[in-house]
Amino acid sequence: MQQVNKLCLSTNREQLGAAGYQHIRIYDVFVGAPNPIINLDGLSKNVTTLGFNESSTWMFSGGEDCFGRIWDLRAIAPQCQKIFETPSSAVTSGALHPNGVCLILCDSSGTIHVWDLRNDNSQQLVSSYLRCSISSNYLSINSRSLINSTILDS
Repeated sequence: MQQVNKLCLSTNREQLGAAGYQHIRIYDVFVGAPNPIINLDGLSKNVTTLGFNESSTWMFSGGEDCFGRIWDLRAIAPQCQKIFETPSSAVTSGALHPNGVCLILCDSSGTIHVWDLRNDNSQQLVSSYLRCSISSNYLSINSRSLINSTILDS
């Protein structure tokens, strides 16, 4: 049995993504087989967040290696298409904006990064002056609210 850090159901509800230590596994929900249909191995640390775009043709991930990644799931052997690096802080959670263009990544330093996937630019939405780590986030369907839960460092 391997460690699972995050589970995510694809928007079409046909695939289940499971993130763990140095890997991501994607399972076909309807087949119910114990073996994944896609293995994304070779990551260097824990994968802590993942999610699918609306058409489930690509997914994002982030983890303790300080990287956010975009994976193209249409290929026979899915590959990482884009990489975003947070400056020396683990990616703890992520949410895809409903426009499908902006990926919001939160890190262990308390910073929220908005990554524009079209032009590969990013900006820091919030940089916390408190010593805290953002453990999870939720973006409302209408994109008007971003809710974060934090863990205060002592």
